[in-house]
Amino acid sequence: MTYEYQEDGIALAESLHQHAAGLGSSVCWLLIDPVLRDPLDHPGWAPWREAVQVRSLPVRLADRDVDPSAWPRLVRLDLSSYRDADLARAAAHMSVEDGELSSLRQGMGHRIGGWLFGCDDGAALARHLSGVMLARHPQGWRAMLRLHDPAVMDVLWPQLRAAQQAAVLGPCRQWLQRDRWGGLAVRAQPGGGAVPAQGLALDAAQWDLVEGLASLNRAWRRLPEPWPSAASARLPEVLACMRRVRALGYDDPRDWEACAWRALTVSPDFDRHALLRQRFADAPDDVALARLFSDITTAEWDAVQEDCRRGLDHGILVRNDS
Repeated sequence: MTYEYQEDGIALAESLHQHAAGLGSSVCWLLIDPVLRDPLDHPGWAPWREAVQVRSLPVRLADRDVDPSAWPRLVRLDLSSYRDADLARAAAHMSVEDGELSSLRQGMGHRIGGWLFGCDDGAALARHLSGVMLARHPQGWRAMLRLHDPAVMDVLWPQLRAAQQAAVLGPCRQWLQRDRWGGLAVRAQPGGGAVPAQGLALDAAQWDLVEGLASLNRAWRRLPEPWPSAASARLPEVLACMRRVRALGYDDPRDWEACAWRALTVSPDFDRHALLRQRFADAPDDVALARLFSDITTAEWDAVQEDCRRGLDHGILVRNDS
């Protein structure tokens, strides 16, 4: 079997084994997402195709707009078994490939939703996931939360309160995914808090985040290179920038993407700069954000970026926390 990024895939697989050893259990559940590409169609998965088909548990997303062929699936793995360990390794390689910008730019999506540890009852886990992935908006409509997509969990998980994180994990102790920076993200039960009886319920700000996720990820895929992992702590600042711009009345997802792009490539504070604040103030109604920015030169963007580096403390930016 041949994969690109062999070393990264091997390192991820080794991390899974080390993690399992630390938990004292070799059993986990591999979560796969066939919505764009079924992992079983990969030629490298031929040795496990029949076994995976037999052992798969569907996460039944009981919504008429979700075709059963797109349901995520859980596969039980015992990492102490050579055969299952090989499958876990193949999944790790696939997760690495799918997370590369070259793949994301093609809109290929993530086929591997992660590895879940600490739950023996796969049927109970599948039922739980089907419940939290279909969330009800305060206005009454339901939306599918693609928690099995690492590009969603990277952004949403840190914005959840402890009780909400516990509600996401339910019967499992930990959910491991490869994050957008190439690391192994461990989503663990926070401990000390009871799971809400009503399951996962998001507040208005979190729903705004969910609605803007696709725009953020489209902007991310356009980056020439991903943000370094050291800058990951600034991602919430990008989200805050998107909220501020949305509060100005920009409600089109294309506007959110234009905002996210500048927040990622210039600064998450770009909207607080005097040049941009004047643009927003003078903007006619219904003008697209991309058009509003269209005549700002590269030199001007560079100057905005430099000013943002110097920051609020020097009086260059205007604080606006709305």
